[in-house]
Amino acid sequence: MSAAVITPFPESTTDRITQKGWLTIFCLVVVDVMAVLLGTMLGLSIFQAWNQPWKHIIGDFVPVMLMPAVFVTVGLYSIVGLSPAQELRTVLVGSAPGYVLVIVLMCMRETVCLSMCGSIAFAWVITIFLVVVFRSTCRELCFKLSWWGTPTIILGSGTHARAVFRSLESNSTALLKVVAVFANDRFDWPELADKNIHLDLPQSVAAFAERSGVRHAVVAAPSASGAEIEGMMAYLAPKFKHLLLIPNFAGISSVWVEPRDVSGMLGLHVKQNLTRAGSRFTKRAFDMVITGIAGIIFLPAFAVLSLAVWVSSPGPIFYGQVRVGRAGKMFKAWKFRTMHLNADSILSQYLAQDQALRAEWERDQKLKKDPRVTRIGAFLRKMSVDELPQLWNIFAGDMSLVGPRPIVLSEISRYGNHFDAYKRVRPGLTGLWQISGRNNTTYQERVSFDEYYVRNWSIWLDLYILLRTLRTVLLGEGAY
Repeated sequence: MSAAVITPFPESTTDRITQKGWLTIFCLVVVDVMAVLLGTMLGLSIFQAWNQPWKHIIGDFVPVMLMPAVFVTVGLYSIVGLSPAQELRTVLVGSAPGYVLVIVLMCMRETVCLSMCGSIAFAWVITIFLVVVFRSTCRELCFKLSWWGTPTIILGSGTHARAVFRSLESNSTALLKVVAVFANDRFDWPELADKNIHLDLPQSVAAFAERSGVRHAVVAAPSASGAEIEGMMAYLAPKFKHLLLIPNFAGISSVWVEPRDVSGMLGLHVKQNLTRAGSRFTKRAFDMVITGIAGIIFLPAFAVLSLAVWVSSPGPIFYGQVRVGRAGKMFKAWKFRTMHLNADSILSQYLAQDQALRAEWERDQKLKKDPRVTRIGAFLRKMSVDELPQLWNIFAGDMSLVGPRPIVLSEISRYGNHFDAYKRVRPGLTGLWQISGRNNTTYQERVSFDEYYVRNWSIWLDLYILLRTLRTVLLGEGAY
């Protein structure tokens, strides 16, 4: 593996680096305006509210057009970025005042009617969805472009600093663009090989800041003492307008943490959402409402798919497999049968003939080309509808709409210490694994997704995962 090379910083690029941060924010503002306009127009169109006088429509909806200004005040354009769950909550909070003002203006003119209120409510819901989707799409399309992101330096050494760099390089939600790294272990950064990133000793950070104009710095030094951190901050503060300290607190929620002043000392209030009875009740109520609605909507499709499975191959329509649930309780998870009746013997014979496929099975417990799957079963899996019968498991309380991927008994050993986190919640019909590549991810990544979900659960995270699941199903991402 090639070592990173110390590269001199070219003087001629100073202006280019100091000027490109605003382009990222500008793009997000543009897509937000587009989403707000489209959401409002769709809401009015669906409820046929265009029969109102144009001057009233334009005048009443001025507050909606000013919504991006509200987004600024609620921190939606933070260069540090927001987690998907935080972004969804912030969009909802930031968009609410605009639509509330619309209703107030209509009340003042005494033109409020049921259809108009329905238009406004529907426009609000559509706007929230479109803003989240448009922003996510914009980040994914622009993330790798050279002008995207706010120029930032990393100051730190060791595995933690390198992990921070990898996270910023791969995570499109953070709007920080790493242009330089200052580390004592500068020869031990293979992540920087073949990258146009300045690499130098920490002593050179002041000269770099003065020459480049970069005003954002990330400090990743977990081994430094409190006094060393204080001295480092005092030294960096005059040179960088924005300092971000990233400690190495493994196993602690990284989302719902709030700083607190404890008698002049910095404290971190860690919210353990899933230990609260109110949170568990909210999640369960949410499951029941959505499951009831989904059950009614999918009833015709359920009947058609059941008939297709019954006609396509001999055997039962449904297949139940024992899975590990909350608190380690075993339950039977139901699915449409997608395999032949003699699936086990087919698999054994198949794996015995190909060692590479055996290795794939032992590694992931999945096969991209599974000989056990029927033709209709392959279609059901591709469309991600083979697990629709698990709506019954959710109704019965064995599962949740969103949660860790339900595992079988033999997989507990592969979870290791992370199994304690797994059994704290009900397994889910969908989850972070399903929207993050599904079968294209490694088993260890699946475990990490489950642990992250348990540590950072909120109703906003569930809503985000459900929205992303719709996209994943429609595009067939990672399904086989």
